[in-house]
Amino acid sequence: MDQGSRIAANPTGIKNPLLQLARQDKNNAVWLGRPCYFGLQNGRNCSPHQWTFGRYSDTVADSLKEIIDSLAGDKQVILVGHSGGGVLATIIAQRSSLVTGLITLAAPLDTDSWTSAHGYSPLYDSVNPAHLPNSQHSLKQLHITGDRDSEVTIQHQTDYLRQYPAARQVSLTGVNHQLKGLSTQDWLTLITRERQALGCY
Repeated sequence: MDQGSRIAANPTGIKNPLLQLARQDKNNAVWLGRPCYFGLQNGRNCSPHQWTFGRYSDTVADSLKEIIDSLAGDKQVILVGHSGGGVLATIIAQRSSLVTGLITLAAPLDTDSWTSAHGYSPLYDSVNPAHLPNSQHSLKQLHITGDRDSEVTIQHQTDYLRQYPAARQVSLTGVNHQLKGLSTQDWLTLITRERQALGCY
């Protein structure tokens, strides 16, 4: 949807800031696009439902989890997601024992709070991470917001974080929703530190 009121014909955003940061990362990394995004919106199994009310559905999350599990083999992985990608990464991380680390940037982890705050249509066919049962496997979490982000704030993560007191939450000074203000070097330093802490390379 366009600002929560008009359904977009093409769900893919013009900017993909995390992709630009990932391209500078020389370590092992795989970029996954959401189903029906990146030019596939007219595919046989695609409809606007996949990028509106069902954008965080079990079907979408499980399709991405299947790819991640296949690529990972028996290796541990860290999932990183920006905005809605962070919501999906969180859902997947709770379901896969291969995922030992989770990093989100500007992700509305309580989607009900987020839609309500902005007057967006409720995501009736999506999973809300704040309502998921606690994960049964060890998962280290870092959730990042920017103090100049008016789209996603810490208030849109509070109910989720309450379930995971060990999860870290960081607010970055001068960073907006599109990650403007987060330098490539700062990002590479952060992701390298997280990989080393988890033993994932």
